[in-house]
Amino acid sequence: MNNGLVAGLAAACLAYNTPSQGIIKNSMDAVVFNRTITYEKSDNKESDNKAVEYKTNGTGFVMGDKYYTVDHVVSRYEKMLISGALTLVVPVEREKEITSIDDIPLEEIVNDKNADVAVFRLPKELCAKYCNDLAYSTEPLEIGQQVYFIGNPNNTGKVFRMARIGRLN
Repeated sequence: MNNGLVAGLAAACLAYNTPSQGIIKNSMDAVVFNRTITYEKSDNKESDNKAVEYKTNGTGFVMGDKYYTVDHVVSRYEKMLISGALTLVVPVEREKEITSIDDIPLEEIVNDKNADVAVFRLPKELCAKYCNDLAYSTEPLEIGQQVYFIGNPNNTGKVFRMARIGRLN
């Protein structure tokens, strides 16, 4: 995956030269809620070794027919085990993980834990409702370039913010 794409997706940014009300409205409409269910292997003999479900909700945004979000919202890698004053962080043994929008499962096409990016393809039944003509810029990011961030951090409400690129890694 090229670094420009990762930087753009990880920041959930849409790069345009001039903001307009149309861009803001289309961008806000592109923010969509998701639900991920992780089925974790159980070693509890009392539960007949049935998988334990762990549910998370998050948001991402749609560009074209793809859904972009941060990996930490849709992937469960670790869990904390607490016993008295002792806390252990252990890996999760996943049987499967399903991310969905409107209870319709998504097909994951990119998952990069290090860049904290996950990309899904929207199925036709979701595309009718959510697909749009937004696109990420294929031009390299430049210091001083104006970008626009969209999202719904911690379910605090949809946000659209303007910023400028301050540095590149």
